[in-house]
Amino acid sequence: MDILNVLSEAQQKKLVYIRGPFRGKNPWEVKLNVDRAEYYSKIIWELRHVPICPHKQSENFDKLLPDEVFLYGTAKMLTICDYCLAIPGWENSEGSIIESEICKELIIPEFLVNEKDSEMILKEKLLTWFEQQEDA
Repeated sequence: MDILNVLSEAQQKKLVYIRGPFRGKNPWEVKLNVDRAEYYSKIIWELRHVPICPHKQSENFDKLLPDEVFLYGTAKMLTICDYCLAIPGWENSEGSIIESEICKELIIPEFLVNEKDSEMILKEKLLTWFEQQEDA
């Protein structure tokens, strides 16, 4: 592969931060939250953008370090993203609420997922939304 072609293609991609709950009452709930975030990451990949999914990067580290370590780290990840995808349940997550405030502060556009939408409808809505963001 030609390095210039790779760089050119890479510059056209957008980084999309996946925002949603991580913690749960037990390991099963944490796993469900991680799996949900991974599902939405897959959709972003399929739309040819690049998801930043902190859930997957720290899924086995719950309780390993203080929560603040992860909150500061994920906040750093968010600061380099072009967009933020808020997945169902984010509004019940302390960390996700803080991330929402960071988006507002840094003027990072946010897309709120409607969990009632089918995958096909969600992809159509996201494609339209991405186009609108580029035109803004």
